[in-house]
Amino acid sequence: MAKTQDVFLSDEQRKVLRMVVEEEKSVFFTGSAGTGKSLLLRAIIEALRKKHAKKGDCISVTASTGMAATNIGGMTIHAWGAIAPTVTDIDNLIKCIRTAKPALQRWKNTRVLIIDEVSMVDGHLFERLATLATRLRKKTTKPFGGIQLVVTGDFFQLPPVTKGNEVPFFAFESEAWKTCIQHTVVLNKVFRQKDNKFVDLLNELRHGSLSESTTAAFRALSRPLDSSPTSLPPTELYPLRHEVDRSNISRLAAIKTRIFAYTARDSGSAPLERRKTVLAGMVVPEKVNLKVGAQVMLVRNVDDRRGLVNGAVGCILGFYHALGSKAADGVVRDVAIGNDGKPIFCGGELVQSAATPEKENLKPSSSGKPVSTGGKAAEKISDEKYPLVEFLTGDGKVTVLVTRDEFRVEDNEGNVLARRVQVRFLFESRARTAVHAHIDTSYPRMGDLYT
Repeated sequence: MAKTQDVFLSDEQRKVLRMVVEEEKSVFFTGSAGTGKSLLLRAIIEALRKKHAKKGDCISVTASTGMAATNIGGMTIHAWGAIAPTVTDIDNLIKCIRTAKPALQRWKNTRVLIIDEVSMVDGHLFERLATLATRLRKKTTKPFGGIQLVVTGDFFQLPPVTKGNEVPFFAFESEAWKTCIQHTVVLNKVFRQKDNKFVDLLNELRHGSLSESTTAAFRALSRPLDSSPTSLPPTELYPLRHEVDRSNISRLAAIKTRIFAYTARDSGSAPLERRKTVLAGMVVPEKVNLKVGAQVMLVRNVDDRRGLVNGAVGCILGFYHALGSKAADGVVRDVAIGNDGKPIFCGGELVQSAATPEKENLKPSSSGKPVSTGGKAAEKISDEKYPLVEFLTGDGKVTVLVTRDEFRVEDNEGNVLARRVQVRFLFESRARTAVHAHIDTSYPRMGDLYT
């Protein structure tokens, strides 16, 4: 494993980073869930901005959807290029773009264009992007007008939006893709699951080629749910967002503990109506209500090495002040301030101590064991209390205090159009599927299915 800043990359991730940053190749990298695509993309963006720091705003970060763009601090590809979805004629598009000066400058000044969640980019749109780049930049002999492309996503996931019974036309099926993308790299190492048998089953499911043994293994996962008081409640999947909201509100109301309400701190330079639209598309809502005993789900990667990734589910044990100064950064903290005003160490071995602070003040030592802090009162970040959450990961339980995080959308010049500071998870799981189902989110080992 190699280290880039504070991020550890595998050999195959480092290979992609080198191809993009040092060799300046146009690259598409993909992989199944948990292979570190998001981690690698963040490392690439950081390295490119550092490399081109003296060349102005030449790194453009985009994604196919508003939510995906928010997660990487970018813009939608339509907003970046001033591309009206209803206009398909290239000449008309060029006229529109030339009247939108900021977008025209982005087209002319960009050296590297990053596109995330490319599976939802329609092939026809990709063709138009390539044509616009060559004509607006007047570099008709160079693929994509001489812009280096860094494209990522998983074509086995969401396809482009279609009308009626239209067959999706993926970006990789377009002629422009064949001329503009120089290298395709598939990330194979899965970090999210440690059980190789389970990874193999998921890959068969992803490719739609299930063997009889795999089908039998998945059927074996259908079992009575654990109803013990210590188990996490099952995750419910619904087809529509309002059904998800209704279920979550009902579940929260059933928990007879105090509500801790978190209202987002919103700001930004965009005009009010546009800012409202951008904020409404963010993955975290304006208001989040939480209670002790509530189940929550992370909506952004926090710490890949500890399994605190987007989608990780946990249960709130209590609410505590965060330890540190107002300048301290980091949204996940292993140290909280107990009800007695003294620091406590939050760790897998000390869940009960964290939930109900003992008289002795604890903190981690170099050996990882808790030690006394000498009884001194700790300095808290603010008067706000934050949730102490026990997360269930593939390697066991991880208990941390989760504070607020910043979600932002910037324009190509780095101006913050909209900013939201909010806790980085949602109450219960928000998901969509074709059927209503209860999912047990515990982690069975595949060996247990064959005994």
